[in-house]
Amino acid sequence: MEKGPHSGNLASGLPVLTARTTPGREIRVRFELSGSELCLEVSDASDEKPQPRQAGPDDESGRGLALVGALADSWGVAPRIGVGKTVWARLALPEAATR
Repeated sequence: MEKGPHSGNLASGLPVLTARTTPGREIRVRFELSGSELCLEVSDASDEKPQPRQAGPDDESGRGLALVGALADSWGVAPRIGVGKTVWARLALPEAATR
């Protein structure tokens, strides 16, 4: 599967992932383009790390990290200074996308 063209899908999925872990709280979304790599970060106030899981066909949630894993070249979770966490994902972009 080519991952670069799907960066919009990944960008829209990460905030939903994190927003569900902290109802009623603000989230911070950050995008950084460095050369041909796009880094997406979503931070929230929850210390709970999201865990990949196998969603059933009738489940209304539980597919976010599967999508991130399928679309991103790498991803992870890091503690945030102060309180909370940051979920990040990196995508190698095709050269034409960085112009």
